[in-house]
Amino acid sequence: MKSSLIEFIVCPICLKKFSLKKEKKSRFEILEGILQCSKGHKFKIHSGIPRLLVDKTKGFVKTEEAFSSKWKKYYKTYQSNKWYNYTQKWFLDRFGWKNISNFNKFLKSRHNILDAGTGIGNSAKRFSANPKSQVFAIDASESIDFAYKKY
Repeated sequence: MKSSLIEFIVCPICLKKFSLKKEKKSRFEILEGILQCSKGHKFKIHSGIPRLLVDKTKGFVKTEEAFSSKWKKYYKTYQSNKWYNYTQKWFLDRFGWKNISNFNKFLKSRHNILDAGTGIGNSAKRFSANPKSQVFAIDASESIDFAYKKY
């Protein structure tokens, strides 16, 4: 987790700002630590990723497990050039950009981008084409670990 992320995230329980406790850093990232809000809610940073999930309902847990299982099984397929190019075409057509040049023009006007449900991070990678923007990639499944390592 980049240190600057703390400016953008809040406690998912009470919406208070976080402070950082017990951190272990690398040169560029916070690798391990505790995020704590002023009301005392604590969340781990593990392997460079803040773990902010609070929904433990049966339906959510089943969905999280299903997606985690899918990413573990098919992550190599989803990283192949053929799959990446296919999803890029789908992505550009779906949102009306038609080609990568139009998409990159759009990105130039964006500074903060949220990729909710990033999966293994292919979309987050596309969004990071603008080096002046910050891309926030989130996912409830374990695929976020793969995305963090890859990108």
